[in-house]
Amino acid sequence: MRNNWIPCFPTRWLNRSLFLIGTAGIALQWLAVGYAWWQGFSVSFHWWFHWLAPLLCVLWGTIPRLQLQPEPKP
Repeated sequence: MRNNWIPCFPTRWLNRSLFLIGTAGIALQWLAVGYAWWQGFSVSFHWWFHWLAPLLCVLWGTIPRLQLQPEPKP
């Protein structure tokens, strides 16, 4: 079952979980940056430390060579 809205949406449960966790992590990072900007203070953090884990989860869930559970061929 493929999702028409997100063409790279994985079908296996582990790949799907990694994709959703990574997407939620990236969304929460953007919300934190937006909230800090709205409150008027700067967020001093290293971008690679806070963005690398969610980005890796998204990549592990979508790129076929990095997937922990190989997706079935359509």
